[in-house]
Amino acid sequence: MGLSLNGLASGLDSAALITAMMDVERIPQNILRTKVSAVQTFTTALQDLNSKIANLTVSATAYAKPDSVQVFSATTSSADVTATAGAGATSGEISITVGQLAARHTAVTAGVSAWPDASGTLSITRAGADPINITAASNSLDDVAKAVNDAGAGVIATKVAVGDGTFRLQFSATESGAAAVFDITVGGTSVFAEPEAAVVVQGQDAKVTLYAGTPAAQTLSSSSNTFTDVLPGVSITVGATSTVPVSISVSKDTEAIAKKAGTLVEHLNTVLGLVKLKSQVNTTTGADGSPKATSGIFSSDSGIRSISQGLTNAATFPIGGRSPSEIGISITKDGLVTYDEEKFKTALAKDPTGTGAMFQEISARVAAAGENASDKYDGQITLKITGQDRQLRSLNDQISSMETRLAKREEYLKAIYAALEVSMSNMNSQMSYLSSQIASLPSSSSSDE
Repeated sequence: MGLSLNGLASGLDSAALITAMMDVERIPQNILRTKVSAVQTFTTALQDLNSKIANLTVSATAYAKPDSVQVFSATTSSADVTATAGAGATSGEISITVGQLAARHTAVTAGVSAWPDASGTLSITRAGADPINITAASNSLDDVAKAVNDAGAGVIATKVAVGDGTFRLQFSATESGAAAVFDITVGGTSVFAEPEAAVVVQGQDAKVTLYAGTPAAQTLSSSSNTFTDVLPGVSITVGATSTVPVSISVSKDTEAIAKKAGTLVEHLNTVLGLVKLKSQVNTTTGADGSPKATSGIFSSDSGIRSISQGLTNAATFPIGGRSPSEIGISITKDGLVTYDEEKFKTALAKDPTGTGAMFQEISARVAAAGENASDKYDGQITLKITGQDRQLRSLNDQISSMETRLAKREEYLKAIYAALEVSMSNMNSQMSYLSSQIASLPSSSSSDE
């Protein structure tokens, strides 16, 4: 008798069987993992959109402020005079004559090998101020220069080689202007009064004259070559003296204002373009050659469409019976917003007050729509992201819980099949024994009678 379970035992691959069974068990968990991936993808897209809307809101909020269209530029009739218009500037024009430029006071000692005072002492004096007394480590010129520079007294000392084994100490004011003029004294005597010592540059203020040659002539001074109090909000810097009056004109900066409008539309289209891209349906060819349509991640989200439409309406709906298209801002057939800079400049030149007010109102409406969508506490997209995060945590908790259960299930199956293999091994041993016993029995002969 050849009865055996060896064939059954050899055909039983318990590891492969357990793997196959666990693959079936993991199907619900894999479905959850697919959902996690989809939620993560959608959340990332929402975060990207939220960030772009937040950037748009920042720009729009700034442009909605009253001073956003109060931008001025200044021009001058001379390359030696520059002017910059800032906050508080207004349109206007003025002429100035530059009488002198500001200078830093600089003086040098006579050629010496050591400081004239053996203790290395000196005083820095200025008109109307108390002397600043300095004592160096020694009377060496290096120590004196270091002591002056370390004192922070508004004077810089430099050791300069004369060429005959002696040196001069050059002293320079750290700032220009008459108020920075100084003297260096030792024992009450100026070191610059010595033979071969000299004041190299006399410190002085810059001076400009308004209405030169008229009874209204008025001279203004500045310790630097920059004047900030001639015209409101305008900084004027002079670079050379002049005998011919230099005119300075300040006017509204149409170019800068137009660029702000362009930036607003650019940021708006960045948002609208992203929503459009992620809402469109793409058609591809499947493996069987048939067309396959894939919907964009925002295509079925009515809330996102509503946000996009709200921003578009904010930028393009009429204001006081006037269409934004009158100043170059209009909607296109593909749902984006177009901007005609030349049309905006023309409108601004023709009606600066009305055009500026319309641009500010558009900006305010876009800012409000953007804030409604992206506010970090209760914005529509912010709340969506919060909901997605909750869903993601829930799915991951389920996956983790299932992983624990699956691990236990796999251990259980392994134990079952291990026991089954032991049982089968025992049965095979018994069958082998029985087979050997049967084989040892004497066979009967048909010839025996």
